[in-house]
Amino acid sequence: MYDRADIYIPFIERSLLVLSDEGSLGFICVDRWMKNRYGGPLRNLIAERFHLKVYVDMVDTQAFYSDVTAYPAITIIGREASGVTRLAHRPSIDRATLTTLAGLLRAPTLSKEVGLVRELAQVANGAEPWLLESPDQMALIRRLEGCFPTLEDVGCKIGIAVATGADKAFIGDFATLDVESDRKLPLYANESKIHREH
Repeated sequence: MYDRADIYIPFIERSLLVLSDEGSLGFICVDRWMKNRYGGPLRNLIAERFHLKVYVDMVDTQAFYSDVTAYPAITIIGREASGVTRLAHRPSIDRATLTTLAGLLRAPTLSKEVGLVRELAQVANGAEPWLLESPDQMALIRRLEGCFPTLEDVGCKIGIAVATGADKAFIGDFATLDVESDRKLPLYANESKIHREH
């Protein structure tokens, strides 16, 4: 567990560690760990000891009976030497497309003309977020990473929105909130204050 990791992180880690040689593990899970800070140690473990064989992006795909707010992905990770990753983005959920997709993901070789599935090398790169777009985009990002410092290195602090799970209990008017003053933190700056400061 690292940073604000969800409980599925140690579950995936443990599952990978009990794989037999040349065994593979498939997960349908939210994709946040593939990009966020808390997924860094798990991504590093995969880069060092496993092979991300398949990634199917399911964002905005109607794969469930009801609408969901998660960002699901299907991953197949094997205990084997690292290699190229087969990628599919937002496939149609119908029998013909999924049958074709399953065949392409398992095929010994992949034709360059196939549009539904493509291959990308060096997806798992230590603890770095997985870049799952085109090779051109990946090459540009790697070049920019090599030429410029990170935002954190130049003193910027990056955060995400508050995720309390119970906003009504934790968020309220700062002045009237019935909490010890040394325990209160401002959530955002007053809009008029922002205008005055700028």
